[in-house]
Amino acid sequence: MDIDRRTLLKGFFAVGLTAPIITHALNTLVPVAEAKSALSKVHQRRIILEILKEFDWVQEHMVRGQTNTPLLRSQVLSHCDLTMERFRSKGGIYEYQIVCDERNNPPLLVETNGFGLDAMIRLDQDSKGFMIEFT
Repeated sequence: MDIDRRTLLKGFFAVGLTAPIITHALNTLVPVAEAKSALSKVHQRRIILEILKEFDWVQEHMVRGQTNTPLLRSQVLSHCDLTMERFRSKGGIYEYQIVCDERNNPPLLVETNGFGLDAMIRLDQDSKGFMIEFT
């Protein structure tokens, strides 16, 4: 079953969305956040880099070489949720949603030991959201 990732997002983003892959260059991500000032834009770039660093760590240390099981997905989801809550409590992001379940881990992906995780993030109330995904 092929899932359109944008259907996972209905009602989450008020303004819009782009969908870069986690391995894309930073300049792919930055334009989605309409910064009000140069300092704000620098702050948003820093937050994006920190978020990407956290997701790289998850991919390298929690997912790589592991079998895709409901337990692993639950552990990854818990870790990512704690990470995003930390960013939100510091005022770094406005809202987020992490999806790591059967919607983005269909049986075919699980059988081939792939792993799907989508994180939809808005840095502030006025900016568009962006998406980090890895499979």
